[in-house]
Amino acid sequence: MLRLIKKLMNRSDQTSSKFAINSTLLGDPNTLAWSNLGFWQAKSSESDNHAPINYITACENLAHVVGDAAHLHNTDHVLDLGCGQGASLHYWHTAFGVQHITAFEIQSTCIANIQQAALKPLDAIYQASFSQLPLPAAQLYHAFDAVLCVDAAYHASLNDFLAVNQAALTPQGRMAFTCLIRPANSKKSGFLLGQLKKYFNKPMFELTSVPQQHLYTEQDLIQLLSSFDFIDIQIKHLDQPVLAGFAQYIQQQPPAFSTGHMAAWLKITITAKLCRFLYQHQLLHYSVVSATYMPSGI
Repeated sequence: MLRLIKKLMNRSDQTSSKFAINSTLLGDPNTLAWSNLGFWQAKSSESDNHAPINYITACENLAHVVGDAAHLHNTDHVLDLGCGQGASLHYWHTAFGVQHITAFEIQSTCIANIQQAALKPLDAIYQASFSQLPLPAAQLYHAFDAVLCVDAAYHASLNDFLAVNQAALTPQGRMAFTCLIRPANSKKSGFLLGQLKKYFNKPMFELTSVPQQHLYTEQDLIQLLSSFDFIDIQIKHLDQPVLAGFAQYIQQQPPAFSTGHMAAWLKITITAKLCRFLYQHQLLHYSVVSATYMPSGI
């Protein structure tokens, strides 16, 4: 089995980015598709909260949580970090009325599809990492009222990610992103990784594209954000509607074991198993984090 996993990983790395995911298998066949874990809880305004949620709606729900956390306004100039296949770019416009959006994305195929779609509110898209300075253009420095990142920040160093946010935001600009946070009462991160390795062998864990790096507690994260001149820090845990919700959704889907989709489906199912394991054992929180950038001296 391990040989098969390694073979599938190598095949996947040769044909696409390690961050690529088959959104059609997840439940979104659109060209500008979603590829996040989703927020699997009906909005309180909906009349029937017991109705099943489909994948697209769940992804929109998670994006809305991030947009709300950033207090997104229709007059904002928005930077979307790691926009993936582009569904979020359309959503900021339709759900929040945003008229000016810039995006960073590392996958060239995604960028080509987004450019072909010619989205009206998209001012520019750059093939750039959301955790690397300098920014790809001089005019991007301190140019944005809001910086957003949906279900991607945990793919990189949080220090580097926050440095990019700090460089891009105007004074008093807002940011919001989702990430993984270690519970304050948990044991040391070394113990946490040990528990994960007992359940997931290394090739399976790497297939999820979640790096084995230092995991912050909420208190440590607040201190880190403060060191980058962020204030009004808010952290909300979304464990049940995101981790448990995604795991349950994938468990209910028919397997896609055809030759063309085996590697893609394996990546999805292992991600779901990891989500279930983290939720059941309360090893990590899946959280939305928001804050305001207030440079020293203002």
